[in-house]
Amino acid sequence: MVSKLPLKHYGSIPKFMKDTLVIRKQLQTTPGLIGYGLLAELSKKTFFTFSIWENMDDLNTFANTNPHQKIIENLRPKMGHAVFKFKEVEGSKLPWNWNQAKAQLTDTSDNNN
Repeated sequence: MVSKLPLKHYGSIPKFMKDTLVIRKQLQTTPGLIGYGLLAELSKKTFFTFSIWENMDDLNTFANTNPHQKIIENLRPKMGHAVFKFKEVEGSKLPWNWNQAKAQLTDTSDNNN
Protein backbone atom coordinates (compact mmCIF):
# COMPACT_ATOMS: atom_id res chain seq x y z
CA MET A 1 0.00 0.00 0.00
CA VAL A 2 1.27 3.46 -0.93
CA SER A 3 -0.32 6.68 0.25
CA LYS A 4 0.00 10.41 -0.30
CA LEU A 5 -1.13 12.48 2.68
CA PRO A 6 -1.20 16.24 2.04
CA LEU A 7 -1.88 18.53 4.97
CA LYS A 8 -3.81 21.77 4.54
CA HIS A 9 -1.65 23.86 6.90
CA TYR A 10 1.97 23.89 8.04
CA GLY A 11 0.73 24.17 11.62
CA SER A 12 -0.57 20.59 11.40
CA ILE A 13 2.91 19.14 10.81
CA PRO A 14 4.10 18.87 14.46
CA LYS A 15 1.01 16.91 15.55
CA PHE A 16 1.22 14.73 12.44
CA MET A 17 4.85 13.90 13.24
CA LYS A 18 3.98 13.10 16.86
CA ASP A 19 1.17 10.83 15.69
CA THR A 20 3.52 8.99 13.34
CA LEU A 21 5.62 7.96 16.34
CA VAL A 22 2.54 6.46 17.97
CA ILE A 23 1.61 4.63 14.77
CA ARG A 24 5.20 3.35 14.36
CA LYS A 25 4.94 1.77 17.82
CA GLN A 26 1.68 0.12 16.80
CA LEU A 27 3.24 -1.16 13.56
CA GLN A 28 6.08 -2.83 15.47
CA THR A 29 3.64 -5.31 17.01
CA THR A 30 1.12 -5.61 14.18
CA PRO A 31 0.67 -9.11 12.72
CA GLY A 32 1.14 -9.44 8.97
CA LEU A 33 3.35 -6.38 8.48
CA ILE A 34 6.43 -7.03 6.38
CA GLY A 35 7.80 -3.47 6.14
CA TYR A 36 6.90 0.21 6.07
CA GLY A 37 8.31 3.66 5.43
CA LEU A 38 7.46 7.34 5.67
CA LEU A 39 8.74 10.16 3.46
CA ALA A 40 8.15 13.75 4.58
CA GLU A 41 8.17 16.57 2.05
CA LEU A 42 7.79 19.30 4.65
CA SER A 43 8.04 22.22 2.20
CA LYS A 44 4.97 20.78 0.43
CA LYS A 45 3.13 19.76 3.64
CA THR A 46 2.95 16.29 2.11
CA PHE A 47 3.80 12.86 3.47
CA PHE A 48 4.10 9.56 1.64
CA THR A 49 3.83 6.16 3.24
CA PHE A 50 4.29 2.65 2.03
CA SER A 51 3.63 -0.60 3.78
CA ILE A 52 3.97 -4.19 2.71
CA TRP A 53 1.55 -6.71 4.18
CA GLU A 54 1.11 -10.45 4.03
CA ASN A 55 -2.53 -9.88 3.06
CA MET A 56 -5.29 -7.27 2.92
CA ASP A 57 -7.01 -8.63 6.04
CA ASP A 58 -3.93 -7.78 8.13
CA LEU A 59 -3.77 -4.29 6.61
CA ASN A 60 -7.49 -3.70 7.25
CA THR A 61 -7.19 -4.94 10.84
CA PHE A 62 -4.35 -2.47 11.46
CA ALA A 63 -6.20 0.42 9.80
CA ASN A 64 -9.32 -0.20 11.89
CA THR A 65 -7.52 -0.62 15.22
CA ASN A 66 -6.60 2.12 17.66
CA PRO A 67 -4.48 4.13 17.90
CA HIS A 68 -4.31 4.27 14.07
CA GLN A 69 -8.08 4.52 13.59
CA LYS A 70 -8.51 7.36 16.12
CA ILE A 71 -5.51 9.28 14.76
CA ILE A 72 -6.88 9.10 11.21
CA GLU A 73 -10.34 10.25 12.34
CA ASN A 74 -8.77 13.31 13.98
CA LEU A 75 -6.46 13.95 11.02
CA ARG A 76 -9.05 13.90 8.20
CA PRO A 77 -10.26 17.51 8.62
CA LYS A 78 -6.65 18.73 8.50
CA MET A 79 -5.84 16.92 5.26
CA GLY A 80 -6.22 17.74 1.60
CA HIS A 81 -7.09 15.02 -0.90
CA ALA A 82 -5.36 11.83 0.26
CA VAL A 83 -4.52 9.10 -2.24
CA PHE A 84 -4.14 5.39 -1.45
CA LYS A 85 -2.97 2.71 -3.86
CA PHE A 86 -3.11 -1.01 -3.19
CA LYS A 87 -1.17 -3.37 -5.39
CA GLU A 88 0.06 -6.93 -5.18
CA VAL A 89 3.80 -7.09 -5.79
CA GLU A 90 6.11 -10.06 -6.11
CA GLY A 91 8.75 -10.09 -3.40
CA SER A 92 11.49 -10.22 -6.05
CA LYS A 93 10.33 -6.75 -7.27
CA LEU A 94 11.04 -5.19 -3.86
CA PRO A 95 12.40 -3.08 -2.32
CA TRP A 96 11.21 0.02 -4.14
CA ASN A 97 12.93 3.35 -3.85
CA TRP A 98 10.72 6.36 -3.13
CA ASN A 99 10.43 7.31 -6.80
CA GLN A 100 9.09 3.84 -7.57
CA ALA A 101 6.71 3.93 -4.61
CA LYS A 102 5.36 7.39 -5.51
CA ALA A 103 4.94 6.29 -9.14
CA GLN A 104 2.36 3.74 -7.92
CA LEU A 105 0.09 6.64 -6.95
CA THR A 106 -0.27 7.72 -10.58
CA ASP A 107 -0.36 4.22 -12.09
CA THR A 108 -3.81 3.76 -13.63
CA SER A 109 -3.64 -0.03 -13.87
CA ASP A 110 -5.37 -1.81 -11.01
CA ASN A 111 -6.71 1.53 -9.78
CA ASN A 112 -7.83 1.04 -6.15
CA ASN A 113 -7.57 4.49 -4.55
